[in-house]
Amino acid sequence: MARLGLQRYEVEDLKSIRKALEKSLETGYPVPLSEEELQGYQRQLDKKRQERSISDEEFQRRQKWIEDARQGQLPAYSDEGLKRVKEFLEKVEQLMQELAEERQQFDTAMEHKETVETLLQKGFAHREQIKSGQMDITSRLSGMRNGKLENERNRDISIAFDQERQRVDLRDVHRHNPYAGNNTPLVAVGCIGCYKGDNRLLVDYSRYVKADDPTSESVLSIFDTSLQFKGQVATSLWTEELNIIPQYIVNFSENRFPTKKTIGDAKSILLSTTVGMLGSGVTDVTIIEEVYKGTSCKKITFDSRSSDGTITLTVLWIAEEQGYSLRKHHLQISGSKVMNYDELLEVDVALDKDSGIWFPAAWHYERNTKGNLWRSEDGTVKNVVLNKPIPDKIFTMQDIKIIPAGVMVQWNTELIPPPYEARRGALLWDGNDIVTRGMFTENLIASYTAENRSKRLKTMILVNIASISLILAVFLWRYYQRLKQQG
Repeated sequence: MARLGLQRYEVEDLKSIRKALEKSLETGYPVPLSEEELQGYQRQLDKKRQERSISDEEFQRRQKWIEDARQGQLPAYSDEGLKRVKEFLEKVEQLMQELAEERQQFDTAMEHKETVETLLQKGFAHREQIKSGQMDITSRLSGMRNGKLENERNRDISIAFDQERQRVDLRDVHRHNPYAGNNTPLVAVGCIGCYKGDNRLLVDYSRYVKADDPTSESVLSIFDTSLQFKGQVATSLWTEELNIIPQYIVNFSENRFPTKKTIGDAKSILLSTTVGMLGSGVTDVTIIEEVYKGTSCKKITFDSRSSDGTITLTVLWIAEEQGYSLRKHHLQISGSKVMNYDELLEVDVALDKDSGIWFPAAWHYERNTKGNLWRSEDGTVKNVVLNKPIPDKIFTMQDIKIIPAGVMVQWNTELIPPPYEARRGALLWDGNDIVTRGMFTENLIASYTAENRSKRLKTMILVNIASISLILAVFLWRYYQRLKQQG
């Protein structure tokens, strides 16, 4: 449109212009102008003269044209003039066609925007039925550089949550440059989100070790909601596209103890970015039915083109019959001024029969740049239990089996006093509760004494049983020998 110099016109304006041009070709004379139109031309001419953007000679020529038009004395077009009118008419008709096509594309894009938004919203609404859940997530994340494995991360996470409580048990094995001579993994073991009684304290236990080195230090920290504690548990992929855990579990920094939160509450960034791309610049949008891994899906394809030639192609596969679950997402970005980018997510889902909710069971994700694999992740979700009461014990420190006895406790809150005087190093975890170092030592000695007594008692019993068995064996042997002599 810009090359025609008519981009300011709407379709209705162009229709009027076309009608005037057609009449001029038919009569050979310019179409008479209204007084309002002539006054507009006069204002434009005066402005040009005031700005000194027009010569005196050209001003006089145009001024005479306006006066002749006002008196209806415009001369007939010459052959050359009619030729220019015809060319201009062709440009107007071309522009009208372009505007009509753009309007059709815009209307189609708006229709598809509503369709895509509705499908994604229904998917989130389906997951919003989840009020509580327990699951085990296993994932393997690989990072590449220049075609070589740079780092590898294996995560085993157990999650339990309801609308007010959450617990995450984590084992994270991270290998950096595993094939470059550094084969010693960094192992993180932790639990976040368990509470002590009714005080609703946040418990953070983390242990970073090399090859499970038993001498490595570990700390059990107690927090409350006033502290700026951050615990990164999962990736945004898990909450935003897979939508398998609540957003607040990803980062505890602000909403530590949320109320009435569900998985679907977070809404997905996928929704905002996808719908946002269905605005200006969309050149092609299609929605068709396609079978993906045996399931009928809505395949949504659209691309967005920027002024610098960058093309963003996005394709979504959404399974309506499986709770509007996202089954596949393929994103491609290409152009002369950007790094070529290719991102793929494939998801398998399964039905939780008790709750009737479709939930991810496995996924594969990969990101490629410049044709080379940069990052990949494979994960599975098992032992899924949804919308069933979760025992209160799960949200207590006493249920954290991974915390060994003797771990130092850091009491990081002043809102609730510690159970005992909390001097540095004064509190320890005894395997069941927080105690003082002295109490821990006494319990350890008592446990050792009781254990020794138990061992001595067991030894005495075993010795007595062995002695009786030996005496009985000797008696039987002599008895059989006597029978042989008599026989």
